[in-house]
Amino acid sequence: MNASITLSVAGHSIQGKVLRYFSRADKKFDLGIEFQKLSSKNYTYLILQTYALSSNEYIEVTHKNNVWKIITALAKRHYLYIRKVNDD
Repeated sequence: MNASITLSVAGHSIQGKVLRYFSRADKKFDLGIEFQKLSSKNYTYLILQTYALSSNEYIEVTHKNNVWKIITALAKRHYLYIRKVNDD
């Protein structure tokens, strides 16, 4: 099976292809889907829903920019190095 599918859930629209289809005795079915062209937001959503959180606990992940922390740490180390060299 190679049918295209769009999964629309919780504001996410995720494209994929159905690679496997399994019919079960209880009139339900299982799908094997290969997701395509995932944005980082959709990828995070799928991973969290699959492995970490239930659907009603989804929290969007944001990454903070820590450039100023890095610059401050480098400047501090440089200052301490220069101070040590001057003291010797």
